[in-house]
Amino acid sequence: MSRLELRHVRKAFGGLDVLADISLNVGAGEFVSILGPSGAGKSTLFQLLTGAEHGEGEMLFDGVPLDDHGRHFAFMPQRDALMPWRRILDNATLGLEVQGIKRKAARARVAPLFAEFGLVGFERHFPAQLSGGMRQRAALLRTVVQERDMLLLDEPFGALDALTRAAMQRWLEQMWRHHRWTALLITHDVREAVYLSDRIYVLSARPARVLREIRVPLPRPRDPTGAAARQAIALEAEILDILLNPQPPKDMTMTDLTRRQALLLTLASGLPLIAGPGRSFAAMQKITVALDWTVNTNHIGLFVARDKGFYSDAGLEVDILPYSDTGAGTLVANRVADFGINGTISLFTQKTAGADLKAVYAVVQSETGRLVFNAARSDIKSPKDLDGLTYGGFGSAWENALISTIIRHDGGKGNFETVTLGTSAYEALANGTVDFTLEVLTWEGVEAELKGVHQRSFVYADYGVPDEHTTLISSSEAYLSANPKLAEAFIQATQRGYRFAVEHPDEAAALLITANKDALTNPALIKASLKALIDGHYLRAENGAIGTMDPAKMDAIGDYLFTAGILHDADGKVLTQRPDFTKYFSNSTLG
Repeated sequence: MSRLELRHVRKAFGGLDVLADISLNVGAGEFVSILGPSGAGKSTLFQLLTGAEHGEGEMLFDGVPLDDHGRHFAFMPQRDALMPWRRILDNATLGLEVQGIKRKAARARVAPLFAEFGLVGFERHFPAQLSGGMRQRAALLRTVVQERDMLLLDEPFGALDALTRAAMQRWLEQMWRHHRWTALLITHDVREAVYLSDRIYVLSARPARVLREIRVPLPRPRDPTGAAARQAIALEAEILDILLNPQPPKDMTMTDLTRRQALLLTLASGLPLIAGPGRSFAAMQKITVALDWTVNTNHIGLFVARDKGFYSDAGLEVDILPYSDTGAGTLVANRVADFGINGTISLFTQKTAGADLKAVYAVVQSETGRLVFNAARSDIKSPKDLDGLTYGGFGSAWENALISTIIRHDGGKGNFETVTLGTSAYEALANGTVDFTLEVLTWEGVEAELKGVHQRSFVYADYGVPDEHTTLISSSEAYLSANPKLAEAFIQATQRGYRFAVEHPDEAAALLITANKDALTNPALIKASLKALIDGHYLRAENGAIGTMDPAKMDAIGDYLFTAGILHDADGKVLTQRPDFTKYFSNSTLG
């Protein structure tokens, strides 16, 4: 039986018809989406349901006409609407307090849900202290804790960046499977509707009518890279076709219809479509790649490949996702991103712990990190002189093992103090807050040189630490198995981008700067950093290798991490048996 049923609902504002004839229904425990172009009147429909506006037609809930109070519904708007002066715990209780529940009792009901909503530890924070995704989770918590009969979700992720939005869609789908809320979602994002919904109502432009009701037969849990991915793509293409061609011309020929049907088949199969001499239509395949940090010269090949058209030449539309507080490896392993820039150390530690990751490209051919200290420190002549001194960093297991190895290799004991930096490393070294730190030679090192900061350094590999590729591009085994040709096309176009950067550094630097004007405000640093990457044979090795991972290097750094006790299994226990590190990477996509 339908919980919500709308029959021939209409709404006009003055002489402007907004909703022409809307009939739909939502069953118990069902997730239904209303999809339509911006300005179609989707939000007006929610105003009618909650009693904020009045229209014509019938609106029934459990067979009973709706009143003006909207008491069946818990509403979540596009903006989180959190009260900036209330802490997150008290924002979550707001709906309950409006219902007349005392704050103490409301807090008692809300508090147990913070763990499930990923908000433990943030109860006393204010909204401004949370990321966009966390704020939306808090807003949804505030919505569902009211225990209304049905959720109304008005583009809840529309204000988020693409990366956070994708992560939130996955999270919401998981939460819905657990709770089986009855939910009605408004969106203009076709992919979001297909990913989340059991059924979709596609609306026309204003005045809105229901163009089509589409059932989404995809299995749950939804996996955008699994076996059902092609079916999902075909559904997305069908919906786009409906939106773009709501009323096909009466004189449309069978040839035209066949072309459109062939386009849907092409999008689902990943094959190119050629339609007659002189006309070709390519199904551009979308790929997402997540950055590991704010944009820098390590990423230059991606932007060159995109903006020089190397990706489009390969039939790809590549979306470069900005750095967020969720690591690129985590995004890849959880299928939020198809590829990600990540460090060798994070690859080995995450994969050993059970993450679905596999390196497919070496951005740099050798270690770019250095241990650095103020050049004026005459008391530091070699690494053993670092014994008993203070290191500025984060105190990770990798840092501790790395620095101890360097000191011991030089004859020292490997003992040092660690403090977390609250200022720049340069300032901390200059004022004596710390004695030494770690930096990336090709970025921070170049920046220090440009600023006239005089430093000396020790190279890791000179003191017992295996050389490594430092920065990699990784994907997931699931994605690589499901999309081998697509992965090859992406990696080879990316390799072309990095090769271009080596051979045409000035143009490549200009492309990177133009693409990231707000983030890259120091062109001199970009050019000098790229020069260091090229002259030091980081992007292209002396033997000419670009992108290739050296199996000996990968094995050596893996063995070092295992011996140092840095690798832990999925239960957090230190590994006692050496893994097969050949499974951690593959050069096969390079061709």
